[in-house]
Amino acid sequence: MSVKTSQWEPFLDVCAALHKHPVSFGTKLRKLREAQRLEHTVHYLHTGEHKTSQILWNIEELTKFFAANQPRREG
Repeated sequence: MSVKTSQWEPFLDVCAALHKHPVSFGTKLRKLREAQRLEHTVHYLHTGEHKTSQILWNIEELTKFFAANQPRREG
């Protein structure tokens, strides 16, 4: 069992923790960032100043975001 040392995790760790496929989930996260639905320093953090720098993710905040934005089921 790994010990969590930071709130910021690399993308593949986030995919594993949330049980998401990296390709489709990566596309979804990119679109949410571009639409400004995910906030920088809240949901994600760039590790450098360049556009292609690694992005780290906050698993707790992403979990809250997706829980609050689930489509409603009709019963």
